[in-house]
Parts: sequence; structure tokens; C-alpha cells
Amino acid sequence: MKSPAARQRLRWLSFTGAAIVVLCFFILSCMPAVWITGWQNRISDGLISLWNGITESTASHSTVLSLYSLTGPLLHIAGYFLLGMLLWTSLRLTNQQEKAREIGRISLTTVAVCLIIAVVDESLQLLLPGRQPSFAHGAYDLLGAAIAAFGLALFFFCLQKFPKIFNRETISYVFFGALTTVVNIVTYLISCTGFGISNLTSNAIAWVVSVLFAYVVNKLFVFQSKTGSWKAAGREFVLFIAARLFSLAADQLCMFLLVDVLASNKTLAKIATNVIVMIMNYFFSKWFIFARKKRS
Repeated sequence: MKSPAARQRLRWLSFTGAAIVVLCFFILSCMPAVWITGWQNRISDGLISLWNGITESTASHSTVLSLYSLTGPLLHIAGYFLLGMLLWTSLRLTNQQEKAREIGRISLTTVAVCLIIAVVDESLQLLLPGRQPSFAHGAYDLLGAAIAAFGLALFFFCLQKFPKIFNRETISYVFFGALTTVVNIVTYLISCTGFGISNLTSNAIAWVVSVLFAYVVNKLFVFQSKTGSWKAAGREFVLFIAARLFSLAADQLCMFLLVDVLASNKTLAKIATNVIVMIMNYFFSKWFIFARKKRS
């Protein structure tokens, strides 16, 4: 449970963030159409490059057209998803009662406020030539806000009903585990694609970089382990490396089977392998590496 001062500070930050997002929406709605089209095209080009990297091939003409047509809706959904998250958080921190009925009302209020903002946002486009309000864009905005509001409501329900599964430790582990996965994949692709290093060697380099990153965030933020001496810290680090060496063997075996034997897509194989490794590493860290410090 957060202190009143912490709740007030977080509420202010979330409300301020929501206000900034709304201001950005209104500014974009008043810009010339050619500017918006140019920015969307640049984002579409980035999505095409990402698609080519993931599939390890050049996107077909139909795929390129699909990505260009999806860029606009995705931007609307993403923008109002962010706005919905910020508004929902601000309203929840304002409400002192955190019962299921109140959370439902907060979600409905969030969607209603986002709908009003979307209507005003689309209406502002009447101020400039070449810009017209779009019912489809408003529907995408409403969809993004609804996903955020009701997704957060479901997440909050899980926090209350299943505290052993959904708690600070598991949530932070998944978050930093995802960041570690990104570090691993980016390092792997840079080594393999950028420098032309072989598959398994690139995988090993990615492991070294990501395991150092993982140790720091697991110690400081996930398990919040505090060691009273350099000897204890060294022991903890050695155990962490030993566990990661075991998971590295599993990582290398999976990558060998998926890429070298089955000729699977490297990026997708790396993602699937990292999910398996992340689950293994959580239990190693919880039961063996940081368990003694948690009990004390």
C-alpha cells in the first residue's frame, strides 16, 4: 500500500502526463495534412524495415500496402491506449475505494472521457484545409482507450485475487526480463547480421551482455537483495553466473535445433528461446540465488 504522499505524487504525474498527451493530440490535429502524411510514411517505412528483418526477406507489394494502411489506425490505437492508461491511473489514485465496482466505474469514466477528447480532437481538423474528421479514426481512438481501461481493470482484479502470482516481485521480474530479452535479441542481431558472426558465437556474445544486465536489475529491483560484504556479494554473483551457464546450455541447444537443424526464422527462434530461458532463470533466482537473503 502506497503512502498518501506517494499516491498524490503518482496521481499528479499521471494526470500531467495525460494532459501532455491530449495537448499533443490537439497540436497534431491542427497541423497541415501533408505533414501528418509524411510522418506516417516514415513510420510505415520503419515498420517495413522491421518486417524485413523479422522475416529475413523483402516484403511483398501487398504486404507493403497493408503496412502503410495499418500505420494510421495503429497510431490512433497506441495514442489513446497511452492516454487511457494515464487517465485510469489518475482516477484510481483519486478514488480511495478500490473495490471491483469502483474499478468498473473508473474504467467506464476513462473510456467516456477519452471519447469526448476524441470527438473534440477530430472536430479540430475542420480548422485546416485538407483535414476532415473521420468516424473511423474516432473508433480507433475509442478502441485504444477501451483496451487500456479494461485491461488495467482486469490486471488490478488479478492483483487482488491472485496475490501469490501477481505481485511486485513477479511483475518486476517480467518487466525486467522483457528488457533483458530485448538486450539479448538486439545484441544477437547486431553480432549476427551487422558483423556477420556465426549463429552460436553471436548467441554467446548476446548471453554475456544480457546476463550482466540481468544480474544488476535482478539484484537491485526484482529481488532487492542486500549483501553485507564483498564476499557475500561475490558468492551471490557466482551462483547467478552458474545458473545462467546452465540456462545458456539450454539456450544454445534450442537455438541449434531451431536455426541450424530446423532452419527456423532467427528472430522468432530467439524470442521463443528467451521465453523458456526467462522462466528457468526466475526459479533459479527465487529458489537458490536470492532465497537465503529473502528469508533473512
